[in-house]
Amino acid sequence: MTEKQRKFFYFPAWNRCARICDWVMVRGRLLADLRKQREELVERARPSLASPAWKAGLQVLDYAEQLARQEHRSVTAADLRHACNLVATGGRKSGSDGLTNHEVNRVVTLFDLLQDGENMDCVMKWDHPEIADKEALVKYLRKMAGETTLCAISRNAFGTIFWEDLETQKIIWILKLVKGRKAQPRSGAPEPDMAPAEAVGTAATEGDEPF
Repeated sequence: MTEKQRKFFYFPAWNRCARICDWVMVRGRLLADLRKQREELVERARPSLASPAWKAGLQVLDYAEQLARQEHRSVTAADLRHACNLVATGGRKSGSDGLTNHEVNRVVTLFDLLQDGENMDCVMKWDHPEIADKEALVKYLRKMAGETTLCAISRNAFGTIFWEDLETQKIIWILKLVKGRKAQPRSGAPEPDMAPAEAVGTAATEGDEPF
């Protein structure tokens, strides 16, 4: 995770989640009644078509309690945040420092889902992580270049101005082109916008993802 992700993406999302769920510390004690929250989550998770938020919430509580037991103390807000990291990464990572771009998106999606378990946008992003990854990529690319530039590149390379609706790998190609232009000094000859056949459809790599 980069410092920008931490400051402007990860922790703002966590702070919103913590406030909604009462996962904040007050005079050294957790404000939330976790026993009551667990009972509510169990009840909500019973229906077969229940939101995945309730099951995820129970997993968060389980992990948080495990972390607290390891140190023989009560659950803290930090335990709950680390538990969210564990749920989002399939139990692999509790800390935030080593999160990949995909994992950061996944954790932030979980933070949003826990705030509003019935929000279909959050549910879709949780059930289909590629949606959240593409959304983050589009937002990042919009910070890198103006809409007119992006539309022109997309039109020339792919025959459409609706670049945000392209396949993720094609959007990554546009991102590479924009980054290349920013890295190179200006010259008299314009850089071609046509996408090489071998570039279109190239699988995304870790370095291609936003931030």
